[in-house]
Amino acid sequence: MNPIEQQGQILIVDDTAENVDVLAGILREHYKIKVALNGPKALKIAQSEPAPDLILLDIMMPDMDGCEVCRRLKQAPNTADIPVIFVTAKNEVEDETKGFDLGAVDYITKPINPHIVLSRVRAHLALSQATRALKRRNQELEEKVANDFSNFTPDTLIALIPRGESETFEFKSTLRHNLHSGKNDKAMENAVLKSIAGFLNSQGGHLMVGVDDAGIILGLKKDGFPNQDRALLHLNALICEHLGSQV
Repeated sequence: MNPIEQQGQILIVDDTAENVDVLAGILREHYKIKVALNGPKALKIAQSEPAPDLILLDIMMPDMDGCEVCRRLKQAPNTADIPVIFVTAKNEVEDETKGFDLGAVDYITKPINPHIVLSRVRAHLALSQATRALKRRNQELEEKVANDFSNFTPDTLIALIPRGESETFEFKSTLRHNLHSGKNDKAMENAVLKSIAGFLNSQGGHLMVGVDDAGIILGLKKDGFPNQDRALLHLNALICEHLGSQV
């Protein structure tokens, strides 16, 4: 048995016990199973520790249907990332669209096909695990950058760019040059200062000037500085003038 599958925990949500038994019978050999026969119970289990790794959710349930359960799951920070697969006899396009808009990752239609159930569950569990691992890696990298940014080499900094922007990592194409007008523009400087002020008012962050939103390195040539030291002097003067010398 696959050790990754052994670690997976699936929450099956359906108001019909027979439907739960069918799905549990297919998955129990491979995964740990939890069951909820209504929406409120499903939400309670999803909030518990350890949280389920994936939820198989029936749409047509009394009182609180699957769509409402999914909506609440995606609104709660600690359950928002749990993949939800709708299990339903409804197969109209508008129902599928609504489910995906709510945050579901897939659909399985009744009557249940065991092979399809296992394939979809395996695929979405693997994707979810890979996504969580990537988030952990990015968080570790951001913490390392925050703790030792001054010691990073240019090559290391360049290697960070493909990760893209985040709440603590931002790109600006230029410091003072407007690429559209072809002239220096105070609005460009203000945009840089706004980002710096935002970092100062939160938990900090890193700004890379000379990199566009797509992660393409433009350098400082557009700004007309002869070297990096002159660019830093200009930036320091802007910060002192507009944000204060104690920054």
